[in-house]
Amino acid sequence: PPKYFAKLRGGNHFIWTNLQCAGMATVSACLRMRPEAALVNRYAIAFLDRHLKDRPQPILEAPSPALSTYAHQP
Repeated sequence: PPKYFAKLRGGNHFIWTNLQCAGMATVSACLRMRPEAALVNRYAIAFLDRHLKDRPQPILEAPSPALSTYAHQP
């Protein structure tokens, strides 16, 4: 622990990689045009802020409607 499991609706293994932004001119363009990329970004930043900076992150406590599955073991 802590452990997290998040599965995006309609996502696959590669949704968590940079491949979803391939061909985009900039990262910000990818985040604007691909909501799943923005969601992955939010969860990843929240995880790092929580566990490296010890800052509370409410997004990690409750699942997003965009996730088909979410589990958290403190």
